[in-house]
Amino acid sequence: MPGTSSIIWFVAVAVILFWFGRYAWQYWQGRRNPGDPAPLATGDKLYDAYTAALEKIKSRWMSARAAPAKAAPPPAPEAATPDPVAASSPVPEPPLIPSAAQQTSIATVTHTGQVFLPDQPGMRRISHVQISLDIAEGSSVHVVVESAPGSDAPVVQHFVSPYPGEAVAAPAAKPADAARPPVWRANNAWRTQVSAAAATVSAALTRAGAALASRHISLEWALFGIGLVVYLITRLWSLDKFPIYFFADEASNSLFAQDLIARGFRDAKGSWLPIYFDAAANRWTPLLSVYVHAISVGLFGKSIIVARVTSALVSLLAVVAVSLILKRVFKARFWWVGALLLAVTPAWFLHSRTAFETVMMVSFYACFLLCYMLYRTESPRYAYGALLFGAAAFYTYSNGQVVVAALAVMLLVSDFRYHAQQWRKLLPAMGLAVGLALPAIIFRFSHPTAAQDHLHTINSFLFQDVSIRQKIVYLVQTYLYGLNPAYWFFPNNHDLVRHIMKGYGHINTQFLPFAALGLGICLWRFRSSPHRAVVLAALAAPAGAALVGVSITRVLAFIPPAIVMVGIGLDPVLSWLTKRIPQAAPAVALCAGLSLGGIYMLRDALVNGPLWFSNYGLYGMQYGAKQLFVDTIPGYLAQDPTLQIGVSSTWANGANEFLDFFFTPEQRPRVSMLSVGTFLDQKNDMPPNLLMVMTPDEFGKAQASPKFKSVTVDKVLPYPDGTPGFYFVRLVYADNVDEVFTAERVAMSQPVEETMDLWGQRVTVRYSRTDAGQLSDIFDSDRFTLMRGAIANPFIIEFEFSQPRPVTGLSADFGSMDFRLTAQLYGAGSAAPVTYDRKFLDLPFDPHIDMSFEGAPALVSRVHIEILNLQDGDTANIHIREILLK
Repeated sequence: MPGTSSIIWFVAVAVILFWFGRYAWQYWQGRRNPGDPAPLATGDKLYDAYTAALEKIKSRWMSARAAPAKAAPPPAPEAATPDPVAASSPVPEPPLIPSAAQQTSIATVTHTGQVFLPDQPGMRRISHVQISLDIAEGSSVHVVVESAPGSDAPVVQHFVSPYPGEAVAAPAAKPADAARPPVWRANNAWRTQVSAAAATVSAALTRAGAALASRHISLEWALFGIGLVVYLITRLWSLDKFPIYFFADEASNSLFAQDLIARGFRDAKGSWLPIYFDAAANRWTPLLSVYVHAISVGLFGKSIIVARVTSALVSLLAVVAVSLILKRVFKARFWWVGALLLAVTPAWFLHSRTAFETVMMVSFYACFLLCYMLYRTESPRYAYGALLFGAAAFYTYSNGQVVVAALAVMLLVSDFRYHAQQWRKLLPAMGLAVGLALPAIIFRFSHPTAAQDHLHTINSFLFQDVSIRQKIVYLVQTYLYGLNPAYWFFPNNHDLVRHIMKGYGHINTQFLPFAALGLGICLWRFRSSPHRAVVLAALAAPAGAALVGVSITRVLAFIPPAIVMVGIGLDPVLSWLTKRIPQAAPAVALCAGLSLGGIYMLRDALVNGPLWFSNYGLYGMQYGAKQLFVDTIPGYLAQDPTLQIGVSSTWANGANEFLDFFFTPEQRPRVSMLSVGTFLDQKNDMPPNLLMVMTPDEFGKAQASPKFKSVTVDKVLPYPDGTPGFYFVRLVYADNVDEVFTAERVAMSQPVEETMDLWGQRVTVRYSRTDAGQLSDIFDSDRFTLMRGAIANPFIIEFEFSQPRPVTGLSADFGSMDFRLTAQLYGAGSAAPVTYDRKFLDLPFDPHIDMSFEGAPALVSRVHIEILNLQDGDTANIHIREILLK
C-alpha cells in the first residue's frame, strides 16, 4: 500500500478533483439555461453547508483584517431582530411620489443562485435572476434573495445605485459584530493564516470553474479530460521500466519499418506497400502496425521509448471508442467513465505499455465496433468507418483476422434485414469492402499454405494426431475458456508470467458485478442492435485463440466490449445514487477513485513489478534487453575501440533482433549473439579482446569445462532481486585443448542404435548423436518436428531391414543449408553397395528434396546415408525434419 506521503498526496488530489468537477458542473448548468426562472430548491445540504462554512471563514478573515488593533468595548445586549431590509439599508427612504425634478432611471440587478430543475430531480445548475426597477433619481435599492424555506443556503444581498459607475457601500455590520474581534483571532494567530489560505484556494477553484464555464466545458467533458490525462500518465510514465522486459517481437515492428523506409516502402521482393511480412520461419503475418511505427521511426529513430509510446498513443483510439459508444450509442449519463475503466484494467494497462501489435489491433477493433453501432443507430455513412477500421484490425495481427471475420459474419446475419433495406446506400461501401479484401485474396493465392503453416508452426491442435471428435471437443473447451469469468476477473496462472500482473485479474474483480449487470441488460434488450453487437463482439474475441490455445495476447479483443458492459451496468447504479445525492458527488468521487486507482497501479507496477516473479530467463520474464544493450554494452564499446562482445542468446526469443534495433551501424560489427557453446562444442578461433556475456547456467558450464584455462569475470549484472543475471567474462583456452576436443569427438562419433517399426516391419536404425529432438520425429509425417545432430558433419543414418525390401528413392526435408547427400544401398546377400551421390545448392527455406535410385538392387537389406553440410567444417548441427524411403 502507498506510504503516508502518498496517501496525503492522494487526498489532496481527490479534493482538487472534487472542487474542479463541482465548479465545472455548477457553471455549465448556468451556461446551459441562463434564463431559467426556477426557484431555489432544498437539497444538496452537504454542499450548501460547506459553501456557507467557507463564506463564514472568509467573512471572519475580512473582519479580522479590518478590526482595529486595540480591543473593542464589550458588546451591547442583542436586540430583537429587525426587518432585514429596513435594518440593512443605509439609504434614506425615497418619497413615495417623485417630484417632477426627479428623473427615473433603470437599475438591473443580476443574482446568481443555485436551484434544482423540477423536470430532472437532483440536477443542480446555475440560475440567473434579472430584476428591472423604475426608481427615483438619487435613490438606492437593496435586494435580498433568500433560499427556499428549509434550506441552509445563506441569504444573498445586493445594493444597486441608479447612477452608472457609482458604487453603493454595503450596510454596516451590527455594532456588536464590528466592535468585538473574534476570540480565536487573538489567541490563535495561525488560524488566520489557515483561513486565508482556504479562502485563496476557494477563490482559485471558483475562478477555474468560471473559466470552464466561460468556455462552455461541461462537467462530463471535464471528467473525460481528466480520464484521458490519467490514462496518458499511466501509459507513458517510465515506459522503459515496466514491463521489465523488452521483447524481440516489440522490436520487430520498428525494424520492419526501418527496412521499409530504406527500400522506398517495398519489401525484400520488391512489392510496394506490403501488408504481409515474413515475421519468422513459416510465419507470414499481416502487420499494418509497421506503417504506424514507420512514422515514429522516421521522426525519432529506434528506441524502447519510441516503440512503446507509438503503441500507447494508438491505444487512445480504444479509450475514445469505448467512451463514445457509451455516450452516443447507449446515451449513458456517465459515459466519460469509459476512459478511466480502461486506464485501470490490468491486462490493458500492461499490454498498452508494450509495442506488441495486438494492442493496435484491439484499438482498431474498438473503433470498428463504434462505427458499426453508429451505422446502425445514426447514419449509414458510418459503414465506411466500420469497414476501414475493421480492415485495419484484420491486417494488423494474424489472430485478429479470425476475430474480425467471425464478428463480421455475426453482424451480417444479425442485422441482415437492416443491411438489405440500406442496399442502395451501401453499394459504394460494398465496392470499398472488395478493395479492402484484395490484399488478403492476393496473398491467399500467392501463398496457399501460409495459414496452415503458421498454425502448424505455433503447434495448433488441428495438426495433432487425434480424432476429429477430440479436436472439436478441444476447440469448444478452448473457446469457452476464453469467455470464462474466472479467467478474466480473478488472478490466474494460465498465462505466461510476463503477460500477467501478480495479484490482479485481467479485468478488475470489482468490475464483475457491473459487467454481469451490463451483460444482463444487453441480453434483456437483445433485440436492440447495439446491445446485441456488444454481446457478439465479446463472443467473437476468443475465436482465433480457440484454434491454438488461450493466452491474453490472443483474446485481448475481449476487453473493449467487456468494458462497455461494465459501463452499461455502472450507469443505472450511479443514476440511482443521483436521486439521493447530487449528481456531481458520485461523478467526482468515481473519477477521483478510479484516477487514484490508476496511479496506485502504476506505482505498484514500477516499485513491486520487478519482484513479482523470480524467473527472469527464457521461460519467464526474459529480462535484460535494456540493461544489456542500452545501459551496459555501449559503455564498454566506448571505452575500448578494439573490444569485441559476444552476447548469449539463450535468455530471450529472437535475440538477434536486438542487435539491429539497439546498435548503430558503427557499433553493430563489434557485437554478435555468441553462446559459450560456440567454444565448448568445437574449437574456434577466439579473438584476443573478446568479452563474453553469459547467463548463470552458461557461466557454470564454462567454469566446469577443462577446455578453458581461465574464466575471468569482468562484471556481474544482477537481476532485479539481486541474484546474478549476466556475467561479463573473458575466456582463455587450456593448453591441451586440442587433445580434449579429439577425445570428445571420438566419443561423440560412436553411433546410437535404436529398433522401431517402420514401413511395415522392424527396422534397426543407427545414427549420429543428437542434441535436440528424437528419432521418431523424422518419421511422423510432420515436417515441423525435427531431430538435430550434435556435432557430426556428415550426419550418418543407417537402416537395416529385418526383411529385404525394394528401395527406389528417397524423400526428405532438412533445415536450410547447402549439402551433399550420399546413399549406399546393399542388396540382399551383397557386400558391395550401389552408391548414389548428389549436391543440393541454393534451395529455399527448409527445403524438401526427392532423390531417385535408378538401377538399385531389387531387394535391399541395408541403406547407409550421409548428409554433409557444405557450409560448415567437421562439426555442424544438421537439422533433419523428415526421411522417407520409397
